[in-house]
Amino acid sequence: MQRYFDFLKYNGHNVAEYLESKELALSYTKTKEALEILNNIHCVVLGGDVFVRDNTGELDYAMNVLGQEYHCFNWFFDGFDALQSYKKALEAVEIAVSAVSKNYSIDVFFVLTIR
Repeated sequence: MQRYFDFLKYNGHNVAEYLESKELALSYTKTKEALEILNNIHCVVLGGDVFVRDNTGELDYAMNVLGQEYHCFNWFFDGFDALQSYKKALEAVEIAVSAVSKNYSIDVFFVLTIR
């Protein structure tokens, strides 16, 4: 698990200050790498939130920046099977990036929640 936390610390981006959160968001590419790390240690990914940069450059929830229709791209997994959670997370990440990329030319970031 320490490998994942070190990876997150090194590659993570702070979310918007107003959120008063210490969560770190990962870019699309780094999220996929993080999911591989978590899959290799059989860690369940409980869900994820989608973030994009707002007009000040801070990371904020995609729905706050792009509109409420992007709320549905956050996901959750209610189970204990690490492999199934990994597959669900990979699919959700791809769907979110595809949806945002359809209408915007911006980077997408993710905050993962793990068990």
